[in-house]
Amino acid sequence: MEAVGVLNTCNADFDGSGAVDLLDLLIFANAWLTGLVDPNWDSRCDLSYDKDDWINYGDFVVFSKQWQTEAAAE
Repeated sequence: MEAVGVLNTCNADFDGSGAVDLLDLLIFANAWLTGLVDPNWDSRCDLSYDKDDWINYGDFVVFSKQWQTEAAAE
């Protein structure tokens, strides 16, 4: 069986460039240690599997695993 049309997305690619790079790190850093009520809160940066509405170490672990990766073309 052949997988057709499968897209490998990087959810840490916040700017939609197709790669997790310095611009995404800047977006993540701006949201670092923020929660839902903070003005710098960015839901895209809540990457951890528990979606705890807090940008912290768990989110950084996910981000770092995707660092310098690119989404595969369709």
